[in-house]
Amino acid sequence: MTRTTGPAAFHPAQTLTGFLFALAVTSCALASSEEPDRLASVGGSTDVLYGEWTGGDTASDAIYGTMKISTSSITWKGNNRDPRCTVNYRRLPEGYGVRFRDQTDNPYLTAPGDHRFKTYLLKIKGGKCALGLTHFRLTLDDELGGYLDMVEYKGPTNPIGRMHFHHKQSID
Repeated sequence: MTRTTGPAAFHPAQTLTGFLFALAVTSCALASSEEPDRLASVGGSTDVLYGEWTGGDTASDAIYGTMKISTSSITWKGNNRDPRCTVNYRRLPEGYGVRFRDQTDNPYLTAPGDHRFKTYLLKIKGGKCALGLTHFRLTLDDELGGYLDMVEYKGPTNPIGRMHFHHKQSID
């Protein structure tokens, strides 16, 4: 089965088409020997992303340290002594049937409905400090309060890094 990543294969306005596509793809994944996709909801407010997030692994701690997400920007300063970086972002509309993988290589599929996983595709725009990154995919897990998985992209379909964070409020 071919895997794809990046912006929408189907626009949310095509709800029935998107749902049928997601259902067909999920059925194929379940019938194969491969681990089935985790369904991830698209949509919903980005308010749940706001605040400070602390790197939860060696890479995220070194590169991002504590990352602060506000209504229109993301700021970070890694523990590797890089200067502080601020980028603006905008959330991209995303449809159903988009596949991506998290830090531990778990497969996901965007799908209609309210699911345990919530995903947000952000287009970032910043200076040299962003090191050519163009997109972040941020995914929350409702069952692991305060846990954020992040995929870094250079281009909308080229994932180059995966890491995770913990909401600072959850660990204080």
